[in-house]
Amino acid sequence: MCKLSGVVVVCAVAAISPLGARGSVIVGGVIGTDVTWGAANSPYIVAADLMIANNAKVTIEPGVQVRFAPDVFMRVTAGQLVARGSSLAPITFVADVPGSPFQGILFEDTSIDASFDAAGNYLDGCVLEHVVLDGASGYWNNVKRPAIYINSASPFIARSTIQNCTAYGLYARLAHNLKLDSVEISGNENGLYLTQSDNVVLRNVCITENTNIGFHLSTYGPLTISEDMNNPTCLLGNGAYDLYNDLGFNNQYTIDGHGNVDARNVWWGTENPVEISAHIYDYMDNSKNGIVFYDPWATIPEPATLALLTAGYFVVFRRRRC
Repeated sequence: MCKLSGVVVVCAVAAISPLGARGSVIVGGVIGTDVTWGAANSPYIVAADLMIANNAKVTIEPGVQVRFAPDVFMRVTAGQLVARGSSLAPITFVADVPGSPFQGILFEDTSIDASFDAAGNYLDGCVLEHVVLDGASGYWNNVKRPAIYINSASPFIARSTIQNCTAYGLYARLAHNLKLDSVEISGNENGLYLTQSDNVVLRNVCITENTNIGFHLSTYGPLTISEDMNNPTCLLGNGAYDLYNDLGFNNQYTIDGHGNVDARNVWWGTENPVEISAHIYDYMDNSKNGIVFYDPWATIPEPATLALLTAGYFVVFRRRRC
């Protein structure tokens, strides 16, 4: 075995990676120094659990493909993962063995949170931008692991897709000041789970076609589900519920009441309030749960832009007039 920029690299590709080609770099173990994964050496095969520690920074260039062996995960403990692709050259995280899920990416509380300038532009810290994460969620201690697990951390996730995962696409616990911008979470067992988190902002997030629940909410602080009325969050086409409010009702019937959810300016795939309500679980289903306020909602787009939505592109909607 040999060393490459702090990463343990196994110098035999074929025995590990059925999809690996010549020039593949096999990684695993602890990364303790800064390293860049360049497109010229792609793909990178994560053959064993990988941990980013010691304040190391792993930078992944546009166009890189990262392939994971079965049941392997990437863990950001005390450092940062900077994966910034582009619209023409996204970064992909996929299973190395088709049909054998990997365990995804874990951001822990000692990872470096994303920071922003006064205008809200990303400056530093953990980021996934122009990333496609496909086919994650293996098992750990007989429990399904989400594709992206955020535990007391706040990476910035933007212009990315999380799809075809066998558990939650994204699970965030104790995530403070988390920002999701133009993220599609689709085709998973469940979409997004937020718990014990505050000051979370969703902008132009599309949670659709997940088998069970689209957005499962069990948080306690301020939450903005649809920040931009011209580029609204989309919750539609999920199996059981598009939005499941698990917060306890506190006998307050106003939109800012504890346990209630402001889901205004969301596109639900319909303008029919009966149909919208049918895909929301809240006080109307169980009086112990908080109320979801969803009026006004975003209006139906033109057929051409609706086709873009179903093709996985983000579109601009008109806000319904009250």
